[in-house]
Amino acid sequence: MDALVDLELLVRSRYPIIAVETWEEDRLGSTLRQIGSRLKLHVYEWSVGNPVRRLGPAGGDQAEGSQTPLEALRSVAQLGDGIFHFKDLYRFLTEAPVTRRLVELAPTLERDRRSIVLSAPQVTLPAEIEKRSAFFRYALPTAQDLKAIAKTTVDSLKRDHKVRVEITDQDFDQLVDRLRGMTLFEAEKAVTAAVLRDLALTKDDLAFIVDLKKELLAKDGVLEFLATEGALDSVGGFKALKSWLGKRRRAFSPEAKEFGIQAPKGILLLGVQGCLRGDTRVLLADGRMPTLESLARQVSDCLEPGVYDVAHRVALEDGTTALAAKLQIHEHRETALIRFADGRELEATPDHELLTPAGWKPAGDVKVGDEVVLWDRPVSFATPPKRTGFDRPLHSVRKRKVPVETLPDTWSPELAELVGLIVAEGCQDRYRVTLTLGSEEYELSAWLRERSEKLFGIRPTERMRLPKHAREFRFDAFDIAVNLHPLIQGTKRTKAVPDAIFALDDVCVAGFLRGLFEGDGCVVNARRAVAHRRSPRVELKTVSQRLAQSTQLLLQRLGIYATIRLETQVYGFSRYPIHRVVVRTRKSLERFASTVGFLTRRKQQPLIDCLTSYSHHTKPRFAGAARVVEVERTRFVERVYDLTVPVAERFIANGLVVHNCGKTLVAKSIAEDWGLPLLKMEPGKLYDKFIGESEKNLEKAIAVAEGMAPCVVMIDEIEKGFASVSSSESDAGLSRRIFGRLLGWLQDRKAPVFIVATSNDIEALPPEMVRKGRFDEIFFIDLPDADERKQIFQIHLAKRKRDPARFDLAALSAHSDGFSGAEIEQAVVSALYTAFSASAELATEHVVEELEATRPLSVTRAEAIANLRAWAAERAVGAR
Repeated sequence: MDALVDLELLVRSRYPIIAVETWEEDRLGSTLRQIGSRLKLHVYEWSVGNPVRRLGPAGGDQAEGSQTPLEALRSVAQLGDGIFHFKDLYRFLTEAPVTRRLVELAPTLERDRRSIVLSAPQVTLPAEIEKRSAFFRYALPTAQDLKAIAKTTVDSLKRDHKVRVEITDQDFDQLVDRLRGMTLFEAEKAVTAAVLRDLALTKDDLAFIVDLKKELLAKDGVLEFLATEGALDSVGGFKALKSWLGKRRRAFSPEAKEFGIQAPKGILLLGVQGCLRGDTRVLLADGRMPTLESLARQVSDCLEPGVYDVAHRVALEDGTTALAAKLQIHEHRETALIRFADGRELEATPDHELLTPAGWKPAGDVKVGDEVVLWDRPVSFATPPKRTGFDRPLHSVRKRKVPVETLPDTWSPELAELVGLIVAEGCQDRYRVTLTLGSEEYELSAWLRERSEKLFGIRPTERMRLPKHAREFRFDAFDIAVNLHPLIQGTKRTKAVPDAIFALDDVCVAGFLRGLFEGDGCVVNARRAVAHRRSPRVELKTVSQRLAQSTQLLLQRLGIYATIRLETQVYGFSRYPIHRVVVRTRKSLERFASTVGFLTRRKQQPLIDCLTSYSHHTKPRFAGAARVVEVERTRFVERVYDLTVPVAERFIANGLVVHNCGKTLVAKSIAEDWGLPLLKMEPGKLYDKFIGESEKNLEKAIAVAEGMAPCVVMIDEIEKGFASVSSSESDAGLSRRIFGRLLGWLQDRKAPVFIVATSNDIEALPPEMVRKGRFDEIFFIDLPDADERKQIFQIHLAKRKRDPARFDLAALSAHSDGFSGAEIEQAVVSALYTAFSASAELATEHVVEELEATRPLSVTRAEAIANLRAWAAERAVGAR
């Protein structure tokens, strides 16, 4: 009814041109007929391929005018008063004759009772006629409209099919609620599909309607429909926040409106973010381990700071996977470089959290002696085949040599073994690749000849080098050299594992390591007893730190734990650092023997002897944490990268478990508790490369949200979508226009849409965003108090199938003073490991022991928390 009244007012105001944005032409046509009947005006219609025709009673439509846009506009000038619905004229508004004709026709239409109605999903008017036009956005159907079309559709299907209707009136109203946000056409088709799939309308069809709505919203790409999770009772603590939300649970009901209550606007939740250096390698779900910088270059060649949409499925610590949705590039950020006893390095911003055996700890608070949890491979990977990218044969540099006829198209274990051996023992010059083997390595020499002929169809040239009595093998074919050179770039001190190897499957990775260890590795103390301080081990010696660290990551991907030992060797007056990659635990050695091993029996036999020297009574062990030995603080790097994985808490970086802060739980809990649909708006998805499209995307998102009202809309990391507001000159003011429109909607919206916005960096938010009126409240979530800690213990104990009544919750709360919710959860998890290793049932004493061994965030970061509390004391409301 509102659309009918508003459109009628525009027609009565004698606007010559009315631009209507809508996806429902038929529904608009029906509304125009009602307006024409009320104002006693004829209604005409025109579309491409059809003449201008007057709409009358059924069977009485009259055709007039012509088919072309210009002739149709001439017909308007000749006809009398009326409403002219031009469906496809917006397609021709860029043509000068059509625009000129509208400009000349407008004064005549203003004097008479004539209006041209332009309809399209998106209408952009030329500047010449924009001032003489009215813009109208046709609202989505109301609940009454959807209920009527649903009943009509069900009645129609019952006439043609034997349909069972097993749904109450209340369930039918819930079905109509699920249809909100759809057009009448979409709602009709959704109800039809729900009924015809089993010739029944039941309560189970509500979930089917929700799935269809998800697909429809995914097509638009501006809003995402999220499934709700546990109610607010499943969230520990936050007493004040829960109380505030509980008072507003019924604020969207008709009773609240009659009582005089306005629907609440929303809340803003604050948090922190973390970022990692670009050379950090993250573990993807298929086993690939690219660097963050390489992922960033896929969306920005020049690594321009900003927020980018990505779709990388990453592996989590527990073997599950999650889809990374955002990658943000920051510039000039403070970082801390952490070095571990096993040779690993990780550089992150001080607020980025790492998982320790005692819980999460920010990188800025990590100190020497702390431990960080390592990822232990729980599942197998399904890595897709990788093409080599080798060019087709070119020519041989020497005329007497036969050019290579074929080059491998895809990576295979045989090719990976050869590349591993070349990385270990090879070097390059302009035209060839050379390997140098010892004179006693007859078995490996024979293997090299056979493998070269199998892969490339040629054998390398051989010669003896004196006085070292080494055997040199040269690939003189330029075809081979030009493709192998990128894989063995760098000097002995800078060489590393080629990036291509990190994208291969397990079999090829094992083949590369096999060739690498055959060249630079050995078995030490093969027949020593396990209790000896020099127990058996496999070592790889190199002067390149990059090669050692890369090899360590590849071994860990295969489930093999290795450490890196740094030694210094003296040659005359020079000192050279030597990096030894050492595999020594029984479990890792068994895994190494079964998956990697060596190419020749000369080295494989000592590995077998190494395993037989272990006592059968020795339990396999895996070092599950890396100990910090050095921390360099207040470092500044040009680029850091933030990979956002929604609803996931932890993922793998450089083989360590690091934190990814997802804050959707509160929003999902609110939607579940209030019984409202949950939508997610990502500000980054609003921006489009075409002029005007970004503003239209925002308007479309607002229209869909209001069409589905009442609903909950979550805006995740709101500051990232408007990072360039303060410097909007770089994008011609686009960010400021989008930001201004969003602020206006947040301030003045009438539809019952509840906003839950999250922010990682309060200082990055423009002042206009946090002032009163945009949100009902800004909540600061402080560390939990004693009662909240009891609730958190109850939740996490019950989640792990333990009866909270069997535990002394008061004692646990007292010992966990100053702990965050994440730290409490990790204490419970660590206590489970302790009890399991002791073959005992989990008890209060186990949890207390873990709490006492932990230094919480409130101690290690007391100054930062004090500053944050001082800021929140004046500008935010405590969540408890």
